[in-house]
Amino acid sequence: FCLSFDGRMWLFSDQNADYSTRNDPETWDLTDDTLNFLTTSGAGASDGSVITSATLIGDSIYVGKGGPNAIIEHLFRVYRTGNPALPYAFERIETGGIGPIGNQCTVAAGQDLVFLGKDGNIYLVRGNEFIPGGIGRNIQRTLLADYSASRFEFASMGLLRERGLLGLSLSLGGAATNARSWWYDYLNSRPGNPKYEFWHPGYHVINAWGERISAGQRQLI
Repeated sequence: FCLSFDGRMWLFSDQNADYSTRNDPETWDLTDDTLNFLTTSGAGASDGSVITSATLIGDSIYVGKGGPNAIIEHLFRVYRTGNPALPYAFERIETGGIGPIGNQCTVAAGQDLVFLGKDGNIYLVRGNEFIPGGIGRNIQRTLLADYSASRFEFASMGLLRERGLLGLSLSLGGAATNARSWWYDYLNSRPGNPKYEFWHPGYHVINAWGERISAGQRQLI
């Protein structure tokens, strides 16, 4: 994955993150191994996880680790240290072994990180706080029963900001492309309380979501 943060370009490989010189995206120091998410994960190579997402929220990058071979999944937050010699470090966010299954189904909603897990639930992180139980329990059984779990990593999320809706598109069982969508009412739902977590089914065929800024406004693509 590739993103821009703190005046640098960032590249995320299977286990590691590298960044360019500030304001010079063509110069890289690839010898710096301080952002290695393998040896410091506490699980070593045997957990089978790889980097599955990298999401910029405010002054932090949230890095998820999981994948089809993962025994334990992880979530980390990369932050500035204020030390010019070692400008970045990361900390673990305790999720109980849950992590994002894919980059396209991980989204920044304001200061929240929202992601789909391989168990069919949708999870929410606010700052360093992981919301127990997730926000997708009302549709979790339906997703596992009717949708293709083997293609969860290709699911996609997007925000319809002017309506306060979070969109999720997935593949039906046996389908090779996304075929259905779900909309989470972000404004009226209460995370952590399944009774007040509102999801509405849709029939949009959306394989990927994106945003662009036009006339100063964010638009969902």
